[in-house]
Amino acid sequence: MRIRKFIPGGVVMKKVKLIVTDLDMTALRSDKSISEYTKDIFGKCAEKNIITAIATGRYFIGAENPISVLRPDFSITTDGAMMYKYEQFFFGIGFDIVTTNRIIQEILQMGAGLELSAATATNVFINRDNIPKSHRLHKAIYNDFSAPLTECAYKIGAELSDISAANDIGKKFNCKVINYRGEKVYGFIRQDTGKAQSIHKLAEILEIQMSEILAFGDDMNDIEMLTECGHGVAVENAIPELKKVADSICESNDNDGVARYIEKYIL
Repeated sequence: MRIRKFIPGGVVMKKVKLIVTDLDMTALRSDKSISEYTKDIFGKCAEKNIITAIATGRYFIGAENPISVLRPDFSITTDGAMMYKYEQFFFGIGFDIVTTNRIIQEILQMGAGLELSAATATNVFINRDNIPKSHRLHKAIYNDFSAPLTECAYKIGAELSDISAANDIGKKFNCKVINYRGEKVYGFIRQDTGKAQSIHKLAEILEIQMSEILAFGDDMNDIEMLTECGHGVAVENAIPELKKVADSICESNDNDGVARYIEKYIL
């Protein structure tokens, strides 16, 4: 890993060709809204031919509204396991079908009533017959998982009692375990995928260098992304662990920190 040099305010990057940002608690305000200011700044990036992308732990169905507002060129969803171009899925790294169903059954055996979801290339399945009318799950399809899935999952999510139960699954199936602050939901993706890995793939497709990428984040699942991109910026409300590895700190998500940083140091 390259040595990071923390810059309290920011730095003007002369050769930014791609800007990548997390959504929740980063580009989005705490109430999940997107300010007109942030929307305007993303539009100005497009005018200057700066490629933009979002990188989120959300399933695509949960990111559709922010995507429709920000209109990024690329959308990395499902904690990096799936990537979209103009809302069309074109790249992903998922479990094979056997492993998909083994993980699902392992979770179900941990106890009745556990909420479980799985994202495939075509759908998001969830074992709740009263699917919430939320911005994240309103398009999910009910599935009690009594029958094996017939297509591979790119990410499996479960509401578990504690991190030790999640780590047991991660160890047994050699997969990444992702947890989110303030939530008891854990995500499971393949060991060889994630936000940073998808950004590497995107850089390869675009024929640009990682040093030409600016990234923003707030949580544990953003650490690799911030440290491997050319310049990593943590929002002021980020967890301490992310601030320690970031190159710069910008204002908080509720103060439109991402947009303000881009306007000041890039545009």
